[in-house]
Formats: sequence, structure tokens, C-alpha cells
Amino acid sequence: MSAPYILLVDDDTALLQALPHTVALRIHGVKVDTADSASEALTQIQLHDYDAIVSDIRMPGMDGLELLAKIREIRPETPTLLITGHADSGLLIEAMRTGAYDFIQKPLDRISFVAALHRAMQTRQLQRQVHEQQELLQSYAHLLEKLVEHNPDEAPAVRDLLTSKTQSTPFQPPIWLV
Repeated sequence: MSAPYILLVDDDTALLQALPHTVALRIHGVKVDTADSASEALTQIQLHDYDAIVSDIRMPGMDGLELLAKIREIRPETPTLLITGHADSGLLIEAMRTGAYDFIQKPLDRISFVAALHRAMQTRQLQRQVHEQQELLQSYAHLLEKLVEHNPDEAPAVRDLLTSKTQSTPFQPPIWLV
């Protein structure tokens, strides 16, 4: 399992300097990239598959909601948390409708922020595991089809294998979740 990897996007340089340290102190082995604009963030998102993205809503140029819409196009599985110091119910509703994973108000409560970020990263990790398992099942099905195709006498054994109740491997969380 690889270390968690997140992107923080905010035009506030003080916050961009403080948040990575806050996150690193509370989430073991986390790698943090930062971007001071939505356009810079989009460049990084094209290059990296982050476990979570945290973005301010109010930024010059492209705001956080527009960035969120672009993230949903480029990396729809990546949980995106939005933060703002200017929250209103309309903004919250729009953020959630656009696909925000969570909405956090400034000033940030560090414990709540890290907990929300932790949940987002765990969600992304579980999505990846489901995807990997689906790919593995597809490859096994393909191999079994080939086996039966080349060895028709094995069809009953394959059928028995598919219908037998086998024990599944229990979920092993990544080390950074423990």
C-alpha cells in the first residue's frame, strides 16, 4: 500500500504553509502537494491520482466550485473537500450538488479537518481496492473461460469451483489508516 497523497489548494500562502504540517503531524507518511491557484491545481491533478483534494472555495480566477467541476471531469473518483470562511446555505448546497465530499468552514478546527480528510482518503483507498478486485475477478473469469474452452472435460470442475462457498480474505486496511 502506498502512502496517502493529497493536494491542498488555496490562495492564502499562510494556510498553504501551515496545513501540510498539520496534516503530516496527524496522518502517518502522508505526502502533500500544494497549489496556490485552481489552474496550478488542475495541472497537478492531470499528473497525479490523489487520495484526496482540499480546496478553498473563494479564490481569484477560477473558484473552488469551478475547480470541483473540473476535478469531477478529470478524476471523478477523487474525494474533494471544500473549505471557506464565507459559508452560507446556498453555497453549501451548491458544493454538495457539484460533488463535494465534505464542506469545512474556516477557521479550521484541526481535529475535524483531519478527521474529514482521513475519511476522504479512506473512501478513495476503498474505491481503489474495489476496482482492483473487479479487475482481478474479470481476469479470473477470462482464464476460466479459456480453461473450459481448451479443456471441455474440466467444465464440471470449473462449475463446482464457481459455485463453492470459499472464504474471502478479510479486509486489510492500509498502514496509514491504523
